[in-house]
Amino acid sequence: MDKDHARLQEALTRHAATVQRAAAMQARRAAFQHEAAALLGVAPESVTLALLAARLPGEAAERVAEARARLQQTAAEVDRLNGRNASLLHYCLDFLQRFFDRLTGRPHDGRYGPAGRRAAGSGGSLINARG
Repeated sequence: MDKDHARLQEALTRHAATVQRAAAMQARRAAFQHEAAALLGVAPESVTLALLAARLPGEAAERVAEARARLQQTAAEVDRLNGRNASLLHYCLDFLQRFFDRLTGRPHDGRYGPAGRRAAGSGGSLINARG
């Protein structure tokens, strides 16, 4: 059990460090946008990688365009993984809900009856607790 607490503490520490790095990166991005906007004569919020690739000369434009393409691929992969994680979490939560419903004697089979209410499944409580 102590290992679990130590791992949880490690995860929380890594999370806090990640949050700090993300905030620092956002600040650096905002500063860069303001500097680039001043040089390009545009609003800071309009400074994007696509705009930079269009405005920069030759090799610099190619590097920015390649970085933009890699970033788009990474973002698409993150979206795909988030979708899979959401599906997995939904499955786990559904399993736990059904487990606890069954454990406490409130099983449902997932169907609705003629009155529009969820139909109760068969069987009783898996435990019999008395106070």
